[in-house]
Amino acid sequence: MALLKSLETLPIATVIFVRFALSLVFIAPLLLGQGRDKPLKTKKMHLHGLNAVFRVVAIWATYYAYSRLPMGLAASIGYTGPMMAIILAMILLREKVGWRKWVAVIIGYTGVLVMVQPEQSHVNLAVFVALLANLCSSLAKVTTKEITKTDTVPQVIFYGNFGALLISCVFAGYYWEMPAAGEWPMLVAIGFAGSLSQFSYVKALHAGNVSLVAPFEYLRLLFAIPIGMLFFDETLTEHHMLGCSIIVGCSIYLTWREIQRNRQKAGRFSHQHSEQKICKES
Repeated sequence: MALLKSLETLPIATVIFVRFALSLVFIAPLLLGQGRDKPLKTKKMHLHGLNAVFRVVAIWATYYAYSRLPMGLAASIGYTGPMMAIILAMILLREKVGWRKWVAVIIGYTGVLVMVQPEQSHVNLAVFVALLANLCSSLAKVTTKEITKTDTVPQVIFYGNFGALLISCVFAGYYWEMPAAGEWPMLVAIGFAGSLSQFSYVKALHAGNVSLVAPFEYLRLLFAIPIGMLFFDETLTEHHMLGCSIIVGCSIYLTWREIQRNRQKAGRFSHQHSEQKICKES
C-alpha cells in the first residue's frame, strides 16, 4: 500500500492488472511443485469465479482508499473487515457466533464513526469505498475457506489471480497507461508483496476458521501508522486514535474469545476421547 501511494501518476487499473499478471508468475513454481497429475483440476470452478470477482473489487477498492486517505485512517477503517468476516462466516459458513462477539462487533463499528465524524464534516467517498473493500474482502475469505476444503493452496491462488486478471483486462484496456522504466521495480515489488500476502492468508484459512484468522489483520496498524508518518508526512488526530483504539480493543477481545472457545472445544474432545478409550479397555 505504501508503494501504491508512491505511484500516484499511474491509473489504479494499470497497477491492478500488472499486480495480477505478476502474481501468476510468482505462483507458477508452486503449481509445478504439485506434479503433472492434473494440478489445476477442481470441482469448484464456480466458487473460484465468484472468489475472483470479490478479489478484484476488494483490491480495487482497497487501492483506491489507500491512495486517497492517510495510511493510518485507511488501515483503521480496514479493521472493520474482520468484523464483517465474522458475521459472514456465521451466516454463510454457519460458524457459531455468540452474543459477546455481536456486542464487540457493534462497538467496533462505532469506532469507525468516531474516526470519520460524519456529523461534523463531509465524509470522503474513499471511506465508503474502504468499507466496500472490507465487504468484498470478507466475501472472498468466506469463499476461499469453502474452496480450501477440497483444493490446494496453489490452486486457490492460481484461479483467484487468473480470474481476477481476466476481469481486470476490461478496465486496464480502457484506462491503460504504460508505466515508465523507473516505475516497473515498484510494480514488481507490489506484485511480490501482494502474492506473498495472499499465499500466507490462504494458508492460514486452510488451517483455521475465518473468525479465528481474520482478527490478526489488526496488526496492520503497527506498520501503517509509522510508514505514513515517516514517508508521507501524515498525522493522526485524536479522533482517529480514539476510534482506532475502540476497534483494536474489540479485535483483541474477539481474538481472545476465539482462543478460549478453541481451548474449550479441544478440552471436550480430549475428555470424550479419554472416555471412549476407557470404555473400549473395559
